Amino acid sequence: MSSIRNKPLSTNKQSWEQLSNVVAALQSSPILDGVLKEQITLTSGTSVAIPHLLRRRVRGWTVVRKNANVSIWEQKDPDNNNLYLISDGDVVINLWIF
Repeated sequence: MSSIRNKPLSTNKQSWEQLSNVVAALQSSPILDGVLKEQITLTSGTSVAIPHLLRRRVRGWTVVRKNANVSIWEQKDPDNNNLYLISDGDVVINLWIF
């Protein structure tokens, strides 16, 4: 089994540079800069304002869990504080907002 301690310094430096590049790419990914909102109840035909706490405009969102087969869409454009969703049926959802 190979250990980083057994490798030459130049290989260790290259490995750290590669790792640093990967971490930088992850940190700059817009989808990772988000918040998980859980147990949001939507009632059919009723708009719900969901505070997202991002302190900026929402770039996107995705449903990561729902307990019914319904359609969910934005009732109006999100702002710096809220995402406004509406559905065509009663449902409880979890959202990833980024």
